[in-house]
Amino acid sequence: MGKVLLKAVMTVGAIALSCITASANDVRLTFTNATNVATKNITVHVGATSMNVPIPPKATATAKRNLVRKALRTNGFTTTDDGIVGKSVTVMGLPPSTHVKVVTGKTGEKKDRIVTVAPDSGKIEFSGVFLPTTYSGLPAVFTAGIVTDVGVLTVNVSATELSFQTEGPIICQALFQRLAPNAPAYGAQITYSGDRLEVYFDPAYTVTQGGIIFGTNSKSAGCSGELIPEPEDNRAELKVAPVTNPGGTFNSQFAVQPVFTFINLPGLATANHKRNEIRIQAAHTSYSLLDSWTQPDTLVVRRIPPGGMVSFSTGSTGEEQDMLSGPHVGFGTVHFTGHFDLLPAPTPTIFTAGIVTDVGVLTASVSASELSFQTDGPIICQALFQRLLPQAPAYGANINYAGDRLEVYFDPAYTVTQGGVIFGTSSLSPGCKGTVGFPP
Repeated sequence: MGKVLLKAVMTVGAIALSCITASANDVRLTFTNATNVATKNITVHVGATSMNVPIPPKATATAKRNLVRKALRTNGFTTTDDGIVGKSVTVMGLPPSTHVKVVTGKTGEKKDRIVTVAPDSGKIEFSGVFLPTTYSGLPAVFTAGIVTDVGVLTVNVSATELSFQTEGPIICQALFQRLAPNAPAYGAQITYSGDRLEVYFDPAYTVTQGGIIFGTNSKSAGCSGELIPEPEDNRAELKVAPVTNPGGTFNSQFAVQPVFTFINLPGLATANHKRNEIRIQAAHTSYSLLDSWTQPDTLVVRRIPPGGMVSFSTGSTGEEQDMLSGPHVGFGTVHFTGHFDLLPAPTPTIFTAGIVTDVGVLTASVSASELSFQTDGPIICQALFQRLLPQAPAYGANINYAGDRLEVYFDPAYTVTQGGVIFGTSSLSPGCKGTVGFPP
């Protein structure tokens, strides 16, 4: 499976006119006119450096650009811009991990932009409660959008459309509903996280540019945009198998601890249907769930906290081989808890466990007949342990037998791009679970 976000092959048909041609470590800021009637600050964060930039009343986009450029140069950054009357300034030669954030304050600017080459993700935030009017007394407008090689996609919502309920989460929910359906065509996925939208980019669509658009002409502060050039979070993939149980509706369980969610799945659900149901039913503001860019059976989990764990219990679905993996995984477990019923003869009942690292995939299976039909969890785990143990060190893993579970500990040198566990059974009994954990 390799990296969590897998590149798709795409021929880019249209490149937006404002694309960046500089190196991947350059970030372009583009401004719109301010509408404030008294001097207000915007704040520009470049890495650990924060700059408060006073913006005079009703400053033009070019005047704002010039003030930000001066602040950047005063703080030692190298910049270039798009001309005397332009609206953009590019911060040049930044380290690859540098975050860039613009907080618009009370300047009432409607549509600012941060763009770079091949960003990983971005955040558009509307924090707090916003006054529903502009400095001229009209209903305020709130804007969000994305920029990729395909072009520019923006949406907005007015205070009138929100019935003047202008709290951040209400604004973000309305913008999310308008932006998210069209984002995949631009190579992006959007998640709603309360008072912010999180944007994740497919790198195949941001070869020359990727970025975010944000702003409001409300008189209130609380709007900001942040562009993240490379992953900062723990990430995992859940690759699921089809449901083989033909009858009824079944519960499985998905968890990004401490949040546990029971997932209702229909009988004989395809892997794609199952993936989609997990993404929808397990959505939560403490983490992000995305579809894999290229694999219809794979769910991507983002924003896993340090020391966090992700687990999936198969329930009574009879799925034969699921996989949980991610970069820099520290450990994993495979559980077979309780007694497992047999499938009707002559169909064999199979139990599977395995590991995945940068070296490759190692799996082992055992049938109920090989166990003399003694299908209690500890007996299943002992048999799988005996088959995996001899080869596991070559994959950079140590395996311990712990009764009704196998414990896997990974050498970090072998899990730079992926480390994880494989688990599953064709039995229709619950009790099979896989877990991966990340270092603190």
